[in-house]
Formats: sequence, C-alpha cells, structure tokens
Amino acid sequence: MTKKIKITFVFGALGGGGAQRQFGLLIEHIDKTKFEPTILSIGPEKSVYELHLNKYPKAELLDEQGKKDEFSKFLLYRKLKSVCKITFVKRCNLFKTQKALLKSFRQEQPHIIFFISPMAAILGGVPSKIYNKSKVIHGIRGNGILLSFEKSTANMYHLFSQIFINYFVGNSKGLINNAIKSGIKKSKTKVVYNGVPTFYDVSEYQDNETIRIGYIGRFEAVKNHDFFIKAISKLNKNNKFTVHLFGAGSLENQLKNQVKKMGLNAHIIFEGWVTDVSSVLKDLDIVCLTSNFEGFNNSISEAQMHGIPVVTSDCTSSDEIVLDNKTGFVIPRGDLKLFYEKLEQLIESYTLRQEFSRAAYKRTRVNFSVAKMCSEYENLFQTITK
Repeated sequence: MTKKIKITFVFGALGGGGAQRQFGLLIEHIDKTKFEPTILSIGPEKSVYELHLNKYPKAELLDEQGKKDEFSKFLLYRKLKSVCKITFVKRCNLFKTQKALLKSFRQEQPHIIFFISPMAAILGGVPSKIYNKSKVIHGIRGNGILLSFEKSTANMYHLFSQIFINYFVGNSKGLINNAIKSGIKKSKTKVVYNGVPTFYDVSEYQDNETIRIGYIGRFEAVKNHDFFIKAISKLNKNNKFTVHLFGAGSLENQLKNQVKKMGLNAHIIFEGWVTDVSSVLKDLDIVCLTSNFEGFNNSISEAQMHGIPVVTSDCTSSDEIVLDNKTGFVIPRGDLKLFYEKLEQLIESYTLRQEFSRAAYKRTRVNFSVAKMCSEYENLFQTITK
C-alpha cells in the first residue's frame, strides 16, 4: 500500500472565516486513502472550544450570541473534530509559541506544512525552517495586509519568507498577480480557486413579484456598505424590491443610522448573522457586493453556484467569478451611477435575470466545484512530495 502524504494545516486560530471554511472543506473532502490531514491551531486552548460545544451541543440550540460566536470562532471545530486530529498550541510570547510549534512538527512529522493565514506563516515560518523535513505552502488570501502594494512589516516578512516557502497558493489570478507585483517569485505561485459548496439544485429561476436583493458580508469598511446603501437610495422606488443585509460587525450601528437618515427603512432590512446560507440564497433574486478588496468572495460565488445574478464592484477576483454582462455585472469601483443603473436593469427585467441565472449556474458548477478544488490541491501535494 502506498504511504499516505501527511499534511499539517496550520491555522492562526480555528475559527470560521472564509479562508478557514475553505480549508475546512478541503480537509473534509480530501482523499483520505492518499492523504492524512491534521490541524494545528494557534490560539485558544481546546477547553475553550469544548465549553462552547457543551453549551450548544447542536447548532439548532444556538441563541443570538451563540450564532455570532459559532461563525467567528467555533464553526470549524464542530465540523472537523471528528474528521482529523486537531492539536492546539496556546499563543503566548513569540519564542514559546515557536518552540511549541517546532515540537508539534517533530511529533507529527508531516510531509507538508500548510500555513493558511498570515499569522500562522509568521509564527510558524522559523520552526518549519528549523524542522526542515517538510515542503511548506502558504495559502494566501484576500487580505490587504499581506499582499497589497503598501510597504509594511508583514509584507516584507512574507517576501523574506520565500527562503523557506515552496509555494504561495492564491485563490484567484488577481491575487496572485498582486503577489508577483509585490515581489513574490512567479515560479513559487499557483492559483487554486475556492471550492463552492452546492446547497441545492436549481430547477428554474423564479419570477417573483417583489425582487429580493441580498448583500452577505461583515459590516466592516472593506465591504463598503456605505456605497451600497447610497446606490439603493438612487433606485426607482416604484419598482417592487427589498434589500436584505446579512452579517454583523463594527459598523452595524453606523449603517443602521445611515439607512434611517436616508429614509430607507422600508426598503433595507438588517437580517443579522447568516447561519444557513442555503435558506438565505433560496429567497434571493439578486446578490450584490461592493467591496474595495477581496481575494475570492464566497458570497457572490455561492450565489452564482445557485443561479443567482450578481452585481459586484471590480474588486480583485470578482471578474473571475462573475462574467460581466453574461452572469451578472462587474462595475468599476466607485462608479455609483453605473452600479445602480445596472442593478435597476436587473430588477426591471425578468428575462435578463433568467438569462444570467442559467449562465451562472452552468459556468460555476464547472469551474468552482469543491471536487475540482480538492483535485487541484491533491495534484499539488503529490507533485511537491515526489
């Protein structure tokens, strides 16, 4: 029997962010006859996770605070604790944390060490170099601290880290191009698109009397909800539509005040945290995104996977997920007039929404499936360990 390839996925903390959920999908679905994944989580100790699960043994029992904590901190632990071995390293001072990571690498003896966040790479880089028996991959994602064009300590570190990292794997061509422009060697880069979960099949796009427009995303500055709300204020109010904002974050109260001042309470509804994306998407006719920066946005890719037209700003990878004027509209960042005009065009035309829906459904299920993502990672793992 062929020996399994052991992969240690190093998480900055085992939470529920977009990148973490993506690697959770990979760990769940990777071929266990060929690969042996383990998780190393730098952050809270295991007891913190167990306390949450003891309080909420089933996801159905989550109260409002529990839902927020589940998504941001505990979602993956609930899903993965029975899938693979999870080791917790308490984050303390730099030296002690690195010493603990080195000890874990020596115990696990992985063929591949896979850092899935900038913090994981910063803390684990030196220990992986000292261990020096693994191939090292850094999964770069859409965070401006890591691979923007700004000069920063973090950015300079990651340029230096090329000494011991074999591959930088990004989830979009746009992000990898930014990485190369920032100084990462092209030969060390690879694109593997996010695998988009399939929650349900699509029989036919529905012709609803009232169009439901959704925005799924954290209420943080990078998501640019302010721009989105201004665009909604410009729409023809004679059209029947409602706008549903899913999420939470530091700007929530500010955005609610903005909606109230602009007299949009009748049109814009704050729905809170999303715990069941499937039920949310089933009720939406159009999904929007107005981010300033993304690596690969999961909300619009999930929408496209389920045949929902998208209107999005041109933020790094959005034009790779959405084909402009074929599966939705990709609008230059900051162009308020074009954004609301294209959104209004979709609201007013069932035929166009249906056309985009069919094209999005067909294209996304070919290009962004979980199976395709897993296959590409599996090929990479086998190639670099030969």
